[in-house]
Amino acid sequence: MLLRDLITVRPRYARSINIERDSASASALDGYIVTATAQRTLARITAALGNEFSQRAWTITGSYGSGKSAFALFLANLLGFPGHDSVRR
Repeated sequence: MLLRDLITVRPRYARSINIERDSASASALDGYIVTATAQRTLARITAALGNEFSQRAWTITGSYGSGKSAFALFLANLLGFPGHDSVRR
């Protein structure tokens, strides 16, 4: 038996997220896992959005492949406006 017969990779993890390409894809976030880091980042952003005098521009940094684009797409879908063409409903 070969290792490839024992292990499968879900399609979600077979390619990286491209925000422009995947913003209209209904399946781009299938299987997205909100990690503890994503939860903390989301909490900081939503807290800032609730304060009219708070920072409204953020920089998200991290290593290659750490999920920055997936988080950005998740956040765009979470905060998106109904009917906005660049964010899936």
